[in-house]
Amino acid sequence: MTLLPDSGDPGHILDGAAPRKPELLTDATWRLLNERFQLRGELGDGGQACVFEAKEREAPHRRVAIKVYHENTDAARKAFDNEARILASDHLPAEVVGYYQCVVEPGIQPYLVLEFINGRTLTDLARTHRQLTFHQKLDLIERLARAFHRLHACNLVFGDASANNILIEAEGGVRFVDLAGA
Repeated sequence: MTLLPDSGDPGHILDGAAPRKPELLTDATWRLLNERFQLRGELGDGGQACVFEAKEREAPHRRVAIKVYHENTDAARKAFDNEARILASDHLPAEVVGYYQCVVEPGIQPYLVLEFINGRTLTDLARTHRQLTFHQKLDLIERLARAFHRLHACNLVFGDASANNILIEAEGGVRFVDLAGA
């Protein structure tokens, strides 16, 4: 069942304009990202990281999400290392965002290159689709419960499970993002 209004781009960057540099990113990190990727826009910004939609310059057909950690502090590095370790596991359920690359370079803020998910956060879905039928709501709750069950079967607890860290794909699938606290 499709819960989103259409299968097109669900509100992501449509004009193709380059995003502005977030204050918490260093100039060196920003330059490196722009050399390696065609940044299309900022998808989100949280306490520890910001996420961009991008296309790889060497593989422009592939849309990715780039998660850049704001600081090179011990706490941020621990969260980054934890998320990279979890995402690199061969035993994750399909509901976890796909992982392509972990980048740690001197003088550059660490970042992850992740699968781009065509969908909306659960928060956005709840805000914009208040008219879901009872059966649609029940179906969504069931899919969420099954996704959490599969995650827990891999001995992972989604420590930062919030409606902003759960994406609902355009086709209705449930995907987990931001596993730094898992």
